[in-house]
Amino acid sequence: MRDYDRYDRYTNSSMEMNPRYTATQEDLNQFMRGVFGWMFLGLLITAVASFGFLVALFSIPAIAANYSMLMILFIVAQLGLVITLSAAINKLSVGTARVLYILYSVLTGFTLSSIFIIYVADSIFLAFAMASVFFGVMAVFGYTTEADLTSAGRIFFAGLIAIIIAMVVNFFMQSAMLDFVISIAGIAIFSGLTAYRVQDLKNQFYEHVSVGGPEVAGKVSILGALGLYLAFINLFMFLLRILGRRD
Repeated sequence: MRDYDRYDRYTNSSMEMNPRYTATQEDLNQFMRGVFGWMFLGLLITAVASFGFLVALFSIPAIAANYSMLMILFIVAQLGLVITLSAAINKLSVGTARVLYILYSVLTGFTLSSIFIIYVADSIFLAFAMASVFFGVMAVFGYTTEADLTSAGRIFFAGLIAIIIAMVVNFFMQSAMLDFVISIAGIAIFSGLTAYRVQDLKNQFYEHVSVGGPEVAGKVSILGALGLYLAFINLFMFLLRILGRRD
């Protein structure tokens, strides 16, 4: 499981240095295009890294021999990168934040390469296609709805904690029924989080980006891309748990 970010850390000092101006709809659209652009770039990098590591796994004996240890190192590195991006974003330059995001995408590709060993390829592509549809619908909803999703976001985050606990419990129980329920709940939660995050990015744009200048815009776009990237990856993985056919 992977999560994520805070967008409310930009200080009053940066707002004072950049006088407030009235942001236009085109400003917002450009900002959101940047967020989704970085998100899609991350997914592309992950796909390429996944295939690359899979090829290396079957062609380089040393990688195959140390596969388990490498997976542990990759996961630890992923957690470290997420914590760094979320906790130290104010201290990082935009360029550094982007490099860390790209590195995270590469590491995610390495860890996800195992799904091509476990599942049949056509079921992986089906899960990816369905995740794309779910994500797209909820992203459009979050961008266009007039309803305030703040309260719903809190519920989704509480649900996220609940399914993490349930997954830990089921690690020992190995219940197929509980695994199915967790997967259904995960799909619902990350679909909802997608809508919430998109709306939250709009709010963050008007509250901080439009008064903080390019530096703030760049940082928020990377954190926003990371949040949406993680929502999509988790949505895909939960769908794969249900739809995936094993070799």
